[in-house]
Amino acid sequence: MLEREIEATVLRMVARRTEVVRAIASAMGMADPIMCEGDRLATLKARAVAPETCGPDMPLAPARGRMVRVAPVAMQLTDEGWAPQHGGFRGRDAARAADVFDEMARQARRAGGDDPFTQRQKGAGRAYAALVERHSAVGLKGRSVETMLTGRSGRGGDGVMDIILDEGAAIAAMRSAVGDGWALVVVRQSKRKRTPLTVAELVDRVCLRGETVSAILDACGWSVYGESRDWARAALTEALDRMADTMPKVS
Repeated sequence: MLEREIEATVLRMVARRTEVVRAIASAMGMADPIMCEGDRLATLKARAVAPETCGPDMPLAPARGRMVRVAPVAMQLTDEGWAPQHGGFRGRDAARAADVFDEMARQARRAGGDDPFTQRQKGAGRAYAALVERHSAVGLKGRSVETMLTGRSGRGGDGVMDIILDEGAAIAAMRSAVGDGWALVVVRQSKRKRTPLTVAELVDRVCLRGETVSAILDACGWSVYGESRDWARAALTEALDRMADTMPKVS
């Protein structure tokens, strides 16, 4: 147990050192520092270490990437009645793999700002990504429309088709809510060739491909600062709000 705690502490120190070196290089306008193979592997391991509040028992798995703490909540009986309280084992937190919204929040905090997205917006984006991933993994080949309709109508269906059709309808509703508008349009060409960007493409690249807004702007030839970033973020947040409106309300 003690060895795991020491290893986790050392790996966290490695991760923080790497972040500091990269932040200094970025502030000085330098390229990302080239690390040796040992540093690269150590950084991959360090990023996969669970947060300290999760305890030392969670195994190290570099393939899962950066981890984010999640506080489990359970209803417990207190002197004043039932109330939501921390429900983790021995007071520990749970953890999940970090996603693109966590990364953009981390970038914003590192720049001295706040999380650019609300919990509702992030929830819509994550729900959309989960639906598309699960739906695209379903084997629909070889199933006729008649077979799917039979499953929906309850005449011999196994219930799976109901789920598939519901997921497809939910995805279609979200994409319809996104619309076919533009996030960034080239009015006049500058020295740097810029590519126009639709709101739908912006949403898919963030939610499905895990690209940050800054990375998308850079890839499309737009400035990652100033008005371009503000316009892209505004288009994304508004689209996520519309997507959230299509999700079922939980009372």
